[in-house]
Amino acid sequence: MTQGNEMNRGSNPSEVEQQTLRELAASVQPEVHDFSNEWDAFSVIFTVASGLNGLMLQQVDPVFYVKSGAFAPAVFSRHALEEPAVRYVEARSNGRPFDMAVVFFTYDTDSKGIVTRVFWDSDAVTFLVNPDSWASVAQAANPYREKKA
Repeated sequence: MTQGNEMNRGSNPSEVEQQTLRELAASVQPEVHDFSNEWDAFSVIFTVASGLNGLMLQQVDPVFYVKSGAFAPAVFSRHALEEPAVRYVEARSNGRPFDMAVVFFTYDTDSKGIVTRVFWDSDAVTFLVNPDSWASVAQAANPYREKKA
């Protein structure tokens, strides 16, 4: 896995953002190796929220995709990913206060790069994963979905 600088932002990512993205990628990599089915891309959907003890990784929802558009869930360790995911979200916030963030961390084998998208507060609510919303959120993160013109 290599880390691209594509972060869907108007400005260049800071060195801190790039470093925390590298740390997050390094933490995701062993989790990916445990997924035994074939795949062409994956997205890890991280939900980070503020609580009484500061920011916490509340949820990790990995999804593996094949180019046909089909996808399947997986299980990653929240414990193993909490620290790097929270650090990455903190870096992306640039000190701006927030209550919740949802991050799409996506890697595909063609580009061998990582693209992240971060949604804050009310925009993040749209992408909270639960049993009823799982498929639609997985489809929103799908790098092979048909894009509307």
